[in-house]
Amino acid sequence: MKKATLLAPSLVLALAGTGCGAPAAPFNQMPQSQVTVYRLQNFPPIATAAPAAGGLPLPFPIPQEITSWIGSGANGLPIQAFCGLGLPLPGCTPGTTPGVSQPAPDAPRFHNFRILGQSPISNESDKEELAKILGREGNFETPSNSCMYPEYGISFGVPQNDLLISLSCHRVEAKYFQWPFSVNGIKSNTQEKLANIFKRLPLY
Repeated sequence: MKKATLLAPSLVLALAGTGCGAPAAPFNQMPQSQVTVYRLQNFPPIATAAPAAGGLPLPFPIPQEITSWIGSGANGLPIQAFCGLGLPLPGCTPGTTPGVSQPAPDAPRFHNFRILGQSPISNESDKEELAKILGREGNFETPSNSCMYPEYGISFGVPQNDLLISLSCHRVEAKYFQWPFSVNGIKSNTQEKLANIFKRLPLY
């Protein structure tokens, strides 16, 4: 009779880093939970004291992280989602602020950020994929900055677990639970995976 072979602790850690095993808690609950994704207004336009010539709003500073992210393609997300920030974007009419990008002052909020759209994830495979993305330490790195302009929020599980996701700042921030990893910076390929899931939802 052969004896069972025990894996060395170092090998167990190596396998965990490659994505083997269940996602870290609480993301291991995600496939069986109700999951809601929110599209958030990450940086509300600042009201100007007086209009410029022609009646158009005066320009105001947009955080560099947001302009750089949009300029690099915003992970392929619909560019119309960023109309109203005062940026010269294709498909946005200068001087206008479409309702989808400029909600009413009393619009519902998710951790103090205005909600522009929301959708449950009903596809089981999408929930499993999201759990694997968020529940693997190898998908994250040391953040390169400390800004937090979340474009998305996620809520799931009982008790409630909330998460703010800023693709422009490459960071995530846990709410109501302890972030399970030592780093919370989003790697480039992780951003693409998250954006692909968000694009499949009716958020825009």
